[in-house]
Amino acid sequence: MIKTTQELLFKSSFVIFFKCMGALGLFGLNWLVANSLSKGDAGIFFWYLSFFHIFVQVCLLGLPDTLLKFVSNFNGDKEPQKSKWLVNYLLKCTLASGSVLVLLSLVGYLLPLGHLAKPGTSSFFLISSIAVLFQTCTILISYYFQSTFRANKSVYFISVGPYLPFVAYGLIFGFSSVIEALSLFSASMALNFLIAAIFLRIDFASQEATSIETSPIWKMAMQLWAIGLMSITISWGSIFIAGFSVDMGQLADLNIAARVAALMVFIL
Repeated sequence: MIKTTQELLFKSSFVIFFKCMGALGLFGLNWLVANSLSKGDAGIFFWYLSFFHIFVQVCLLGLPDTLLKFVSNFNGDKEPQKSKWLVNYLLKCTLASGSVLVLLSLVGYLLPLGHLAKPGTSSFFLISSIAVLFQTCTILISYYFQSTFRANKSVYFISVGPYLPFVAYGLIFGFSSVIEALSLFSASMALNFLIAAIFLRIDFASQEATSIETSPIWKMAMQLWAIGLMSITISWGSIFIAGFSVDMGQLADLNIAARVAALMVFIL
């Protein structure tokens, strides 16, 4: 009993550490952008950051929490082969939804339609959409790790991995333009996904896959999707909407204030 409690406390300490690192990483991202770029350029980056967070939730289709429930049930019933099939199936679904966004952004880049929208250019939309694609898949993998009682990996890939390379680069070199900052942000998402995918591949290397009925999955996912969209709208909707009506410098001030408030809430 004592040994089990000690193991639980040890694992929980890693989760808490990664959560704190994630909160500091997101705050560091905002601080680096605000201090490296002009106020107007920082506002543009922050608008695309809100675009990123909102469309990650859109492209996830409510699947992460659905995966969490079903995989937990399969593991309890000692049916890991169903878990493998479900994770692969849902990854294909999120890959498809993210790819649609990338393709739409690519069409806007080639025409280019992005110049008709405020703020920014079509290349910004394309780079941000690529980041969305990688992050949606990473979140799904992270929820799989959570469902198999590896919360430390789950929290790392969701909270720390996406921002660590970006913050490290920013601290060493800084950012000279919006396109550079967005490109590094997208590259950070890609690297985080690659690492998560390697761990998932190792996990599934020796398992067979058994298909399951998908209609209960989508029935639950659609309900959770609606809840997730409402939640992300509350968190990032103000920044996203404000980008169409206020000066980018004012948007930067609004975003920094919102992120400082979020950090204070986390600390308290």
